[in-house]
Amino acid sequence: MGRLLLPGVLLLCLLPLAAQDLTTWNIRILSDNSRDDHELDVIASILERSDFVAVQEVRDSRVLDRLMERLEGWDYVLSLPVGRGVKEFYAFLYRTELFTLLGAPYTLIDGEDLFIREPFVAHFRTGTFDFSIVTIHSIYGDSKEERRREASLLDDVIRFVDRENGEEEDILLLGDFNLPGDDEAWEMDPYIPLVSPSVKTTVSDASSYDNIWIGPASLEVTTEISLYSFDEDLYGNDDKAASREVSDHRPVTVRLRNNLPDDDSEGDWEYPESYIPAPRLAP
Repeated sequence: MGRLLLPGVLLLCLLPLAAQDLTTWNIRILSDNSRDDHELDVIASILERSDFVAVQEVRDSRVLDRLMERLEGWDYVLSLPVGRGVKEFYAFLYRTELFTLLGAPYTLIDGEDLFIREPFVAHFRTGTFDFSIVTIHSIYGDSKEERRREASLLDDVIRFVDRENGEEEDILLLGDFNLPGDDEAWEMDPYIPLVSPSVKTTVSDASSYDNIWIGPASLEVTTEISLYSFDEDLYGNDDKAASREVSDHRPVTVRLRNNLPDDDSEGDWEYPESYIPAPRLAP
């Protein structure tokens, strides 16, 4: 048996490591009216540090089109509008030479109004790695208990996506959760958060709200987490200027390996009927 396994192990070690960077970032009130060209230039320069970015707090598609003018070789998919009162969108921005959208993205149908902003789900492939990605901008509300109620429901979302995915086992849950990864509300076992509570993801250095959760099957997702403190690098730690021109949140990035054998045989995937597919919108 050892002689059979050894060549495969050696082959894997000799293969060049193909890696892509995947990021989650809450870009404060990202709208066409609120962003001038200078601000979008800065935001685009930060986005270009990654290969795939899940963005929260998008207010319209026009601002994304303006970003695409600055990001050669990128594209995006946009969710349905979500939120009680003020509407927001989620967007997945990605380099088209590295990532391929599979199937139709969809926004969770939340008939009982359990989430202030329903999660957004899509399926992508990079190299041999195909995965589902779920993003959310959780409630902040008037108390931590409101945030904890939403957090306690996210394991149900993961289970639903996992059940509908068939043989596909790779699911990433990421976004702005308004809670640190070690809060008592989480019921995500065996999923784990990659961002330690000691890592502050807001420019105020006060909170660890942005995170990336992965399951044990996602061997292609490394634990190589990086945080870009643009507020310090570009704004000399001027929190007000950084928040006003860019965001009060820092982008959080994980490194993907896309040259390992995939965990499913087909690679095909269709959105579940109990969700709404989200075409690109032009609000």
